[in-house]
Amino acid sequence: MQIEVSSETIQLLEAAMAAGRFASMDECIASLAKRARNGHMPRPSVDQLATEQGVGPIGDFRKLKADFWPDNESVDEFLQAIQSRRPTSDEPRAR
Repeated sequence: MQIEVSSETIQLLEAAMAAGRFASMDECIASLAKRARNGHMPRPSVDQLATEQGVGPIGDFRKLKADFWPDNESVDEFLQAIQSRRPTSDEPRAR
């Protein structure tokens, strides 16, 4: 059986494979077919999630303030450390 797919769909499949999200094209297609069979479960809205989780708006932003940054580490050093740990574009991502 053959199914015609658009060039955009092919690009999405190739991008998913290149990102290392699937071990094979068959696995990728099977995952997409499963999602299609399940009818793409609708995503809850932000308001629905907030209600389910029992959270509400923050009235005082000062409550979010935290003092956790080490005195001996600069923001630039932190950002450099983050960048050095990220995979390059040709390395597969960890799942």
